[in-house]
Amino acid sequence: KPYLVIDEAQHLPDTVITQSRHQVNFKQWGDVVHAGLDILAAHHQPSLQSVFERLHGGSRMLTNLRNQLQLLEDQLPKVEQKLYRRFGMQKGLELDHKQVVDSEIELADLAQFFLDNADLINAIQRAVAVLTDGLETMLTNFAEADQTFSVSERQELADFRRIVGQINTNSNRINQFKNELVMYPTASIFWLSESLGGATPSVRLAGGLLHTTNYFKQRIYPNFMPPVLTGATLFTSKKSGYLFNRFDLDEDSATSYRFGDVFDYAKQSQLLLVKNAPLPTSYNYADYLAEQLLKIADAVEENTLVLFTSNDMIAHVYNRMQNNREYGDVSTTILAQGISGTRNKILRRLETEKPMMVLGSASFWEGIDLPGDQLRLVIMARLPFEQPDNIVAKAEEAVLIAQGRQPFYQSTLPKAILRFRQGVGRLIRSQDDYGAIIVFDSRLISKSYGRSVRNMMPEAMPQLEVLDTEVVPILTDFFAQHE
Repeated sequence: KPYLVIDEAQHLPDTVITQSRHQVNFKQWGDVVHAGLDILAAHHQPSLQSVFERLHGGSRMLTNLRNQLQLLEDQLPKVEQKLYRRFGMQKGLELDHKQVVDSEIELADLAQFFLDNADLINAIQRAVAVLTDGLETMLTNFAEADQTFSVSERQELADFRRIVGQINTNSNRINQFKNELVMYPTASIFWLSESLGGATPSVRLAGGLLHTTNYFKQRIYPNFMPPVLTGATLFTSKKSGYLFNRFDLDEDSATSYRFGDVFDYAKQSQLLLVKNAPLPTSYNYADYLAEQLLKIADAVEENTLVLFTSNDMIAHVYNRMQNNREYGDVSTTILAQGISGTRNKILRRLETEKPMMVLGSASFWEGIDLPGDQLRLVIMARLPFEQPDNIVAKAEEAVLIAQGRQPFYQSTLPKAILRFRQGVGRLIRSQDDYGAIIVFDSRLISKSYGRSVRNMMPEAMPQLEVLDTEVVPILTDFFAQHE
């Protein structure tokens, strides 16, 4: 069997789960079908009608394609209505004032729905299959035709081909839902999303894997020699079972090897933990953080990355910084993700300009390489905990509770530790690099789980518990020593 080496392996379970997620938006599906009918009915020149007229059997092919699209336009709203009546209306979701409402669907209920409406769904999928076959026949005749077709006519055909592809994709997703009900009944989740803003609710059926239990053992490992998983942030504690659980590995039979640090963290780095910072949930936290960041930007003219877990908080802090009377006196350029430009645009400026302070979230926590003076200071606004504010996170929490496990320690905290370590890893990128890290989340000191996070930092990295008034003097001294 072939060998399998997975680098940055800690990302793979989440990637598998993310890639498994799919949805069928019935309104968009219907809009695409209607667009297909419009193209076939168009009489302008050039049009697809002029193409069919010059193909052998073109009239029959055109009629067939129209019939299938018309059938879809008639039947798709019926499926949407049945889903809404069965899983939406009965729960009173139309009374909710939210713009989008998600409602979990029990697997048995969804399976029964597919059984009860098998004739309708099969008719839709047959129409899609006939539509796809009819287009392929037409394309074959088009390629073999002893005719000259204009660029515009070819573009019309390309547009129609794209539309049929989108229609077919939605049909395949229905099959995916059915397959997951059979193949991964204990690891899948399905929900109905309703957009309530319009005159009538718009319904989306969504689903995918909830976790990767047994996924790798069934789908991946049988095809390879025992795999090798590598990464700088694989483990979330020195006794962590998190990695083994997510990869279906037996902790007793798996072999793990930890390499020593390649950087001299004692000399190259410093971690400052601000012990008197207000809790990130405090009402005045955005004001507090904006003031602290301005003081740092004014005193320490080094490229700085401020990591957030929320784009909304970035906007709040950035606006407060701009409205602060000290903002205009700061020589450091301050940029915010989503406000000052795209991630790539901001990264290019970090690579070439100095001094800069960038407020970023999500994608800035990992996967960026800014060596040397491109990045000297990393500031974390808060610990990167995921919030269980969506139906998938809540379902995962329910599964862990049902198994007698604690969601915070078995899922929330390990994920936060991995993300925290990835954020720390943005700083020291070479043997002669240096820099400092500041964390404005006092829970690292006050909460018992803070010790778990701190224990997973490089052992030689100095960790200082400081007051916010001590941050600037300590940073100034640190950078002066290294210059």
